[in-house]
Order: sequence, then C-alpha cells, then structure tokens
Amino acid sequence: MKLTKSQEINLGSFGSAVHLVLVLIFTWLFISDSYSADIIRKYAISAMGLLSLGLIVKILVQRIRKKGQAFDWLFLSMYIFLLLLIFWNQFFLHTYNAVINKPHLGIFRPVFRNFYGPLYGRPMSIKNVNINIYDLGLIIVFLGVLIYLNRYSDGLDKIETKMIFLWGLAGVHIINVLLFSYKASGHLGLGNFATMYLDVGRFSSIKSMFQNYVQAMPTLSWRDAHYPPGLLTIFWVESKYFYRGSVQHILLLLSTFSLPFIYSLNRTIGLKQSSLFALVLFAFIPEVIIFASISMYPLFMILSLLMVLLFYKGVRQNIGYLLLSGAVFSIYTLIGFTSLPVVGMLFIALGIATFRKMVSVKKMFRYILWFTASPALIFTGIFLLTGFNIITCLTSAMALNKTGIPFKWPPFPQYILCSTGNILAYFFTIGLPILYLFIKGVASLIHSKYEWAVNFALGIAIILVISSFANIFFMETDRIWLVFTPFVALISGFGLKEIQKTNKDFLVFILLLLFAQTWLQQTLFVPWFLP
Repeated sequence: MKLTKSQEINLGSFGSAVHLVLVLIFTWLFISDSYSADIIRKYAISAMGLLSLGLIVKILVQRIRKKGQAFDWLFLSMYIFLLLLIFWNQFFLHTYNAVINKPHLGIFRPVFRNFYGPLYGRPMSIKNVNINIYDLGLIIVFLGVLIYLNRYSDGLDKIETKMIFLWGLAGVHIINVLLFSYKASGHLGLGNFATMYLDVGRFSSIKSMFQNYVQAMPTLSWRDAHYPPGLLTIFWVESKYFYRGSVQHILLLLSTFSLPFIYSLNRTIGLKQSSLFALVLFAFIPEVIIFASISMYPLFMILSLLMVLLFYKGVRQNIGYLLLSGAVFSIYTLIGFTSLPVVGMLFIALGIATFRKMVSVKKMFRYILWFTASPALIFTGIFLLTGFNIITCLTSAMALNKTGIPFKWPPFPQYILCSTGNILAYFFTIGLPILYLFIKGVASLIHSKYEWAVNFALGIAIILVISSFANIFFMETDRIWLVFTPFVALISGFGLKEIQKTNKDFLVFILLLLFAQTWLQQTLFVPWFLP
C-alpha cells in the first residue's frame, strides 16, 4: 500500500522520535559514573554511533528525494547537539584527569570537578528514581494544554481574547512551577540560598550594610561574596518585617509575571503575530520551570525584561523611557551583575541599527547618554550617602568569583572547554528543541521586514557568543543565563510561527518535547545543590 505524503511525514517523524528517545537514554547511561555502567557505556558508544549514522543517512536520502521537513531538521539538530555534548564530556574527562592533581591548573570550580560536565547536576541511579503523585498532576495539566493547543494552535496568532489566553497560560505555568518544586524537594523554597540568612545578622541596618559591604565581602558566605549588596538587602528586609521564606514564595510567581512583559516587548519590536507562540514556548521551557523555584534568577529575569522593554520604548516611542530603563538597570545592578551583559546586548543591537542606518550616530550617542544618566545619578547619590562604590564592588566580586581559578586566562584547551561548555549547558537546560527554533528565528528574521527585531535577534546571538568566550562564566549558564531566556524565547517564537505555517502540529510536538525533557530532568537528575 502506497503511503500518502502526510503519512510519510508522520512515519518519518515517528522514526526520528524513536531515534531521539534512544539517544537520550544512551546519553544518560554514558555520563553516569556508576561503576556497574562501564560495560553499558561501551555499548552505548557503539549504539550512539550506529543510531546517529542511521539518522544522518535517513535525512540525507530525504533531502535528495524531496525538500526537507521541519521535523527532520529539528531531530538532526538535537542529534548533533547530543553528540557534541558527549564528545565535550570525553574531552573534559581527559583534561580533568590531566589536572586533577594540579589544582592551580584547574579552571573548573569544585562543583564541576566531576564526570557530569557541562551539566549542572548528576544522573541518579535507577533505584533512586522517584515517581509520585505530583507526576500525575503534571501530566493532567499538560494534557489539558495539549488538547487545547491541538485544537486552536492554527489560529494562535489570531486569538481575539489574547489577554485571557495570556493569564490562562500564566496559571498553567505557575501550577507547573509549584508541582515541579514539590516534586524536586517536597516543599516550596530556594534550595541554595539558606546561606543568605547567615550574613543578614552581620549588619545592623541597610545603611551599615552599604557602608561596610565591600570590606566585608571576603568574609561573607560564598554566594554573598560575589553579589552586590542588593540581594542581601532583600533578605535583611524579610528578616525584619516578614516571615522567613516570604521572598522565596514571591519568587515563585515572578517567572509568571514575566509573560506580560514578553508580550509587550514582542509588540514593541514589531513581532505582534508571533507573541503568543513566544509566550507558550517560554511557559514550558525546562530551565524556567526548574530554576523558578530554586534560585533568585527569576527576579533578575523580570528586571532584565523591564529594562529592555523600557529601552526599546525609549528608542522607538519616547526618549523619556530611557531614563526609566537606566533606573531599572541601577536597581538590577545593585542586586546582580548579570545586568551588564544584558546592557551589552542592548548596545550591540543599537550599534547594529546605527550600522544599518536606521539610527544616526548622533541619535545613538543621545540614546546612550539618556540611558546612562539615571545610573550615574543613582550610584553617585549612594556613594555620597554611604561611601559604597559600585565599581569597587564589581572588581572585588570578579576577583572572589575566580577563587581557586587562575586570574590569568587558562591554558587554551581548558579555555575552549569552558567557553563551549557555557553554550552547551545553557541550550541543553533551556530545552533541546529551542536551539533549532532560535537559529530558525534569527535566519527568518534576517530575511523579513521586521528591522528592529533583526537588530534585537542579532544582539542576543552576539552577546551569547561574547559571554561564552569572555572567561567570565564557568558553566553555570543553565542558571545564570536565565536572564537571556525570555529574549531567546521571543526569537524562537518567531521561528516556530514560520514553521507552523506549513506544519500545523509542530507547536504541539515542540511542547511535548519540552515537557518530556523537564520531567525527565527532574526525575533522572539530581541538581547540584542537593545532596
């Protein structure tokens, strides 16, 4: 019986899906450090090679026979990524073994001196895998979303009641975050911020904290020692005026409140039609769901979103918004220094707009001047009132951040390992399909009419590369780069919309992959901060 074109595509996609599931299993076995897995690992290497070769031949044959399908390119990109992850891991182990007895040559912090890099966690053994009642809740919620989107995804860009859909999506997202939080730890809280409370008692007031913070940094706990004082200030206020844990519970909601900002930013840079695609992707990204319940980075994420949104409103609508954007940057910088690469992304995008003659050189400097006016005034005022110097704090934090790591640039193999590990760790945690959608989004935008969105997309891509190779991040990018994730989701949403035009069920399939990865990551991996 001759198959129809639709049946051929579905059958090919099913075959690719089987390949991918097997590769994920082999990848997990491959990076497992269980001694009993040595033999399995050898078989996994052979199987990986054969499966990869089979898939590549399959896709090449399809390329010759007809134009490629989005499903095939998606699976091919995920295959290549997983192979790179495994080859990286083997190169890492070789380098690690070479420097294991020479700590002064190491670039990796102790948490990475193991056999799981570049993943910021470790695979657990089969006997420790825990399936509980929260898994059932997650599956029920997710199936409801899939059924809805399977029915309405064709017209996702035409939904009349967009705000109702947005807040419905926000509700689903927060349910997922809460369920995953309970699934991971059995309670709501930040797994790695207990040390904050140890340093709170060292300061009698907020003014005293700012006055003495730089001098006290070397004696603070590891986390506080390379953060500015704003983060500790939040916990200090909580300890004085609220119940312990209130900050953690508020943080659980912040990633949900990112959704309206993403929606507004989409419209501001001209991508109105792909707004809801970006929101749906963001709501189901593994990194967002997992780290929303265990770190402060949802706060950084919402501040970066607000800063970027106000910046683009200032450039495109009213220059006064740039003052507000600069003020948000000041607050953000007092809490965390990840504000700096986000500003770098903005300035790169503005520079590209100037190069493309969308903005004159005079206007570019005018925009930068207005943006920097607020931080200049705010940081000068803080210095006059308390003597706190943000620049001195930054240099001290950078020095403390490299404790145990050479201050000079590391040997070339280790430098390449760390730099490429930054990208691999981030795009694995953000979701295997997102890299393909992001590349598709950037490529599609370059050939589109959305000029400001082109600048924005190129700014994101360039700052990710610069951040990876600048020797300032050490493979914690699955957590730290959460501040870039809304912008990556925005561009990926545009790529998804372009594919959805000819592949009506692509959105549902992408969400299925994202949910599966989130669940598997929480079920099969132990995060680095848990014993």
